[in-house]
Amino acid sequence: MTRKFVPTKLKFVRPVPSDIDIAQAADIKPIMQVAEEAGILPKELELYGAQKAKVKLEILDRLKDMRDGKYIDVTAITQRLWAKARPPLL
Repeated sequence: MTRKFVPTKLKFVRPVPSDIDIAQAADIKPIMQVAEEAGILPKELELYGAQKAKVKLEILDRLKDMRDGKYIDVTAITQRLWAKARPPLL
């Protein structure tokens, strides 16, 4: 059974901190929690620590009769890039 996906809350800070400060302040979800929320079984993962994993191709055998889903890309973006992409607040 999968649990509902819960996105990580964004914390907007002014002035925008450095990239290293943002990275060190990040609250990282354990990869097993991310996998469970996405419906990936533990045996379908190749773990690289508590925060990284590869999904094994065997998952395709289990999902072959299911409708095509959506691509999930788990990544991060710094506020700096977000702030440059929008007009300034007045």
